[in-house]
Amino acid sequence: MERELKKILKGKLEYYRDIDIGLARYILIEILEQYISQTGTELGYIKRIIEETAGVKEKLRESGEQSLEEGLRDCLRSFVSRNIESFDGTTLGNLYEAINNTEMKKKFGQVYTPEKVVDYMVEEAEIDSMIESKPEVKILDPSCGAGIFLVKLYRKLKEISESSDRFSEREILEDMIWGVDIDFFSVYVSKVSLWMESKLSSELNVHLKDILTENLQTSFDLIIGNPPYIGAKKLDGKYKAELRKIYSEVYEDKSDISYCFFKRGYELLNESGRLEIITSRYFLEALYADKLRSYISRAYGIESILDFYGENIFKGIAISPLIIKLKKNSATFSLRYLRPNRSWSKRVMLDMNGFESIEVNMENLSQERWLMRSEKELDLFRKIDGSGEYLLKDIASSSQGIITGLDRAFVIQDIENVPENEIHVLKPWAKNSDIKRYGTIETDKYLIYTDCIEDIDMFSYLKSRIEKYRDKLQQRRECKLGIRNWYDIQWGRECTNFQGERILFPYKSHERSYTMTSEELYHSADIYSIKLKEEFRESIPTEYLLGFLNSKLFEYYFRTVAKKLNRDIYEYYPNKIMSLKIKIPDKNTVESVVLLVRDVLRRSEEEKSRIESELDCIFAKIYDLEPDERNLVLG
Repeated sequence: MERELKKILKGKLEYYRDIDIGLARYILIEILEQYISQTGTELGYIKRIIEETAGVKEKLRESGEQSLEEGLRDCLRSFVSRNIESFDGTTLGNLYEAINNTEMKKKFGQVYTPEKVVDYMVEEAEIDSMIESKPEVKILDPSCGAGIFLVKLYRKLKEISESSDRFSEREILEDMIWGVDIDFFSVYVSKVSLWMESKLSSELNVHLKDILTENLQTSFDLIIGNPPYIGAKKLDGKYKAELRKIYSEVYEDKSDISYCFFKRGYELLNESGRLEIITSRYFLEALYADKLRSYISRAYGIESILDFYGENIFKGIAISPLIIKLKKNSATFSLRYLRPNRSWSKRVMLDMNGFESIEVNMENLSQERWLMRSEKELDLFRKIDGSGEYLLKDIASSSQGIITGLDRAFVIQDIENVPENEIHVLKPWAKNSDIKRYGTIETDKYLIYTDCIEDIDMFSYLKSRIEKYRDKLQQRRECKLGIRNWYDIQWGRECTNFQGERILFPYKSHERSYTMTSEELYHSADIYSIKLKEEFRESIPTEYLLGFLNSKLFEYYFRTVAKKLNRDIYEYYPNKIMSLKIKIPDKNTVESVVLLVRDVLRRSEEEKSRIESELDCIFAKIYDLEPDERNLVLG
């Protein structure tokens, strides 16, 4: 049905890609009114829908009337006629998602939960056993959106009611399921969806509220849902300050709004109530989520985490989620952690055959990091970590590349016509894609390094290259504040960062990709460098450090604590890398590694593999790996 609607809209609306939220709402209301006209207006629940729709249309008119052309209305009328027998409580939500474009979803933090995921979460909530001890449970979706969780909860409770006769369908609607949302139209869609599903005209506990800042005079046995994902940069400053004040235990300047729902959930739950939400997996490893990790460990017993581990299951939104199930004021000694195995695919999504299950000891969950690994994997991590003699940050320093503020203004390729007196301002320039494991860095790009320039008028040729972007460059925050000239690079860094012997690596990569250079080479901010401190350069050659970083052993060690961004990409963040340790063996072994690294740096891609395998075996020996440990590391 959703595909059919998208096809209609693309055929009738040339601007479908730019459809705004007002028009999206009018389209959904038109579909609903066509449904009403073809169903009849005498039924009680239809009367409630008509009444609610009238109020919503009045609100929409206040923000500017929009009308649909007759041709589109005719198409929607035919669409409803063809599909009316399939309309149920999930239809409106699914159609609203189909109407909304990706930009609208990002703007409002809307992430529509796939039905398979909602079904799984409702089953995992163990509502049946909850009702055994307390027949009339209260369940809340704190950000109910289009009502998909509410409809699925209604179905589950209705199923229980039919087999046990403990409560009526009307009681389910009026007492047992609750929804809250900050958006009036979402509240409207949720209500209409429940009336369409139940065919009852009951009063509903679906309210227009900001659950994070407004009171709700009820406590709940279960809170379940998909809180919004809105990063700190997208929040109004005044609202962000209010959240910091109310949720200081979990929320900081760079936190996501979803963090607040863990604390608000705790406040709204009964003493032994459960919180089950699907949210971004980012907080498991994020630097600025340490307060949240600590709070969850103190306030809840963690029963299970189903981690999609970089897999993206949401349409049009680059977020990899997890489903976390918590019990208030409960002590647990271990939790069930599930992550996709090699057979997992988006098509089957929540087939448990596609997941591996690990029992994780709660002692492995510290404020600093949550290590979601089996004891066998952690024992090896601890062995590698315990063998290390130096923290990498003690023997080396790391630095980020340059933020130009507008690459196309400052990065050029054609330098033949650059006057001789201006050529010294140009610096060889590398991008993320230029960095490969043990690779030679070849680039034909140059950075106009304006940090070398005191008077731009003395560099007329290069000024003319930058000048065409002047309007855009002047819009940069630093230029508006008078901190930078319009022609300045945004953050230029010290020249010494780009000179001397050093290791380079990309910030995001699907695998270890460290290389080294001694050439003057400037690079973008998505590349970092590591340079040995002066006092360690004799005892620890850069080649030895490079061999260690590129080894499978270090990759295993690092990935135990690394942040996974999506299916194939890890974040090689210096804070994580530099907090790990390195072991320095005897001089002869160090020299063997150095010679092999020098050799592999000279080789073609086809020839590198054999030498890398030899290096991996040496590092396995340096760290005294047992045969089963070698299998874990080397595969």
